Amino acid sequence: MDIDSEVADWSYDEQGNRERVAALRRAGVVVWGAERVFIGPEVATDRIEPGAVLMNAVIRGPETAIGAQSKVG
Repeated sequence: MDIDSEVADWSYDEQGNRERVAALRRAGVVVWGAERVFIGPEVATDRIEPGAVLMNAVIRGPETAIGAQSKVG
């Protein structure tokens, strides 16, 4: 199964995505188009550093780490 079909199988917020995105913003992560950013429930959000930029992104995986100044999307 590819990521697009995997995400399409879930409603946008069925897994609490809005709260994860909001928590990242509060922690200093820049999120462009929050409705187009999906953070999987298995992602340890404390491994996404302040100053990182997420835009039009699907972030998945329990080992995911995104450093400050990184741009994903």
